[in-house]
Amino acid sequence: MAKNPLKVLLIDDNKDDIFLLKEIINNTAPNKYLINACNRLSEAFEQLSSDHFDLILLDLILPDSPELNSFEDPRFKDFGIPVIIISNLDDEDMALRAVQAGAQDYLVKGEINGRALPRAIDYAIERHSLKKQLVELSIKDGLTGLYNRKSFSTLVEQQLKLAQRSQDELLFFFIDVDNLKMINDQFGHKIGDRALQVMADILSCTFRGSDIISRVGGDEFAVLTVDSKASDKDSIIRRLEIERRESIEDQKVPFELRFSVGVSQWTSAEPKSLEILMREADLDMFEKKRSKQQKAQLGDFGSNFHEYEVTDIDVHEPTNVNNFLLVEDNLGDARLVQEYLHLGGVQK
Repeated sequence: MAKNPLKVLLIDDNKDDIFLLKEIINNTAPNKYLINACNRLSEAFEQLSSDHFDLILLDLILPDSPELNSFEDPRFKDFGIPVIIISNLDDEDMALRAVQAGAQDYLVKGEINGRALPRAIDYAIERHSLKKQLVELSIKDGLTGLYNRKSFSTLVEQQLKLAQRSQDELLFFFIDVDNLKMINDQFGHKIGDRALQVMADILSCTFRGSDIISRVGGDEFAVLTVDSKASDKDSIIRRLEIERRESIEDQKVPFELRFSVGVSQWTSAEPKSLEILMREADLDMFEKKRSKQQKAQLGDFGSNFHEYEVTDIDVHEPTNVNNFLLVEDNLGDARLVQEYLHLGGVQK
């Protein structure tokens, strides 16, 4: 099956050079490369914004960048595409500076031939791909593909600075998988790893591409949402639950995946450090988890009210067991009633 041609953007204002370079490429490797040419940086960035390219061939001297500094335009790094410098100048110092600045190679036009140019293009694309993989390995969690804790901290710190300038509001979510140890014990660590991957899928489906999602610990995840207000919190948590149910059903996993969510807020009027955001969200998550544990101990049977099955046990007469059904919409009151019953304060 034939591969799609590699798309190359040639940026050069010399028509003869453009014709010659196209001839060299097409004669040496016909149908392997698709060459688009333009003669100005402004036109190049328009094409880069609207189309995908695998590599850029860039002349250092252009009409809108006349001082040998076309590659110094920061927009090249934003597009993340490998660049080969092509120049009439046989200057080793300039070539070294270009490579140190991020160019994959520096070719002198008078020395370019049918063998050197296609090979330089292929090597540049391969090196760039390898570098990208290494960068991702250093910033991503190997199991889930989310950001690791170190890269998450760096990205969040940058986002907080941007938010301060733009007066944005942010939400910080701290998510803890409730029953990972039970999953590991019951199904093995391989299935436990699968549970973490499902959790990562749930987060990726719930949050936007602009949000920063990370696995910050063994069964702990954190998310910073960009431009989100406190009023968005409940709808986001509802989406998390919807994605949880759909993921469990679609992937037909053998475990029941549940998690607890804590939230903290950042505003320009009340800015907080990452450490404080994480601590507040962690405390909120802990309270949610403890509340769920209390419900589990009491037995939660309803969605609109709390219905608890309470067992009255007389510590002096173990065989004297009475069963009660308590219907109460206040968790604190339910707990007080349960404790009172355990003290034997109610006669049946």
